[in-house]
Amino acid sequence: MSHQGEEGRSAEGYASMPQEGVRGQKPVTTVPKPLDTAVKLMFLGAALSLAAVIYNAFSTSRFRDTIEKNNAKKTGSAHLSASAVDTAVHVAIAVAIVVGLIGVAVWILMATMNRQGHNWARIVATVLFGLSALGLVSTLASSALQGGGSISIVSSALNFLIGLAVVILIWRKESSAYYHRNDNRQQQYA
Repeated sequence: MSHQGEEGRSAEGYASMPQEGVRGQKPVTTVPKPLDTAVKLMFLGAALSLAAVIYNAFSTSRFRDTIEKNNAKKTGSAHLSASAVDTAVHVAIAVAIVVGLIGVAVWILMATMNRQGHNWARIVATVLFGLSALGLVSTLASSALQGGGSISIVSSALNFLIGLAVVILIWRKESSAYYHRNDNRQQQYA
């Protein structure tokens, strides 16, 4: 006796979902310890980025000092009026907040996707670490030229160190096995 589905197909005609992973391997459901630590570090990176956003939101005088210092070197039409300096300060703070919040979101997205075992997320996280290294070099060069910026240096250095630890952990042998098993399983059902 055959039971007909909504579209006239018999229930026996549907294949059951495989109970094992690809090539007889059981699906990996437990996140390996190195990857679990990496995910926790990514959430720490998100928290530190959020702290930087909050700091920047209340750093009006720091932004103003930088803009006024640069404006003092300009003459003629390149010199900004007082109201233009105010506008530039508000725009700089808004940009810093938006960019910072994007950074927080990227940390959280990378933590979530890496925990789920998406190999593409591991590759993206590695590329982002490379960009973080360039950001640290840029911050160090900028601070050397302009002086000060110790908060920026500390923030960039912490992001770099967290990223370095994350990259080391996500490319460990145990983590790689988790990514490969889970990524193959996800492709199987796509």
